[in-house]
Amino acid sequence: MNSTMSGRAVGLLRLIAAVAAFGTVYWQVSDRLAHALFRPGEYWLYFSIDTTLLAGVVLGWSAINTIRGRAESRTLTLARLTLVATDSIVGIVYNLLLRGGAPDVRDVGYVWPVIPNELMHVWIPVFVAFDFLLVAYGPRLPIKAALWMLVYPMSWLVMTMAHGLAGGWWPYWFLDPTGDGGWGTVAEYIGIIIVLGVGLAALMLVISRKTARIKTL
Repeated sequence: MNSTMSGRAVGLLRLIAAVAAFGTVYWQVSDRLAHALFRPGEYWLYFSIDTTLLAGVVLGWSAINTIRGRAESRTLTLARLTLVATDSIVGIVYNLLLRGGAPDVRDVGYVWPVIPNELMHVWIPVFVAFDFLLVAYGPRLPIKAALWMLVYPMSWLVMTMAHGLAGGWWPYWFLDPTGDGGWGTVAEYIGIIIVLGVGLAALMLVISRKTARIKTL
């Protein structure tokens, strides 16, 4: 397969994944609206939701860029690096800590649609990881560039903590300082997530240098 054909194939796969990312959010929102259970002030604060929207934007951006036959800018490559690290966190944290957790008491009797939930927490993160590890159209980033991935999650964290302190609602139990362990437990989990995110970004950079198979358009 020549570089032009491979670029278009990659672009098409990314475009499909971008549509799937936006589609999962649309499906969830429309289903909760249909059951009169949509709480926008809470829904849009979930890291998994925001990261899925980020996936839709970055995958769509990179898809168009690739289909047009353009090399990635440093900004786009950093955006892909941020996405692969944060979406990996979504998959890891959900499947280790949150899967099968007790539902909100306000949602008793309601069952989240299975397909969009699995796409959001499993399959889109898997696609994003393989896309980053196998496709390299942009500049080679230094390992220290992994620190850039903190911009998005730390911005989300500041917004979420401010909302929680003002309204008393937290999207995840490990961010609630009123729970067992208080601020100490919150700080511990935030520290773990920061280290995990930067570590994943650095690891992805190192591995991609050896695994990327489609490197030029």
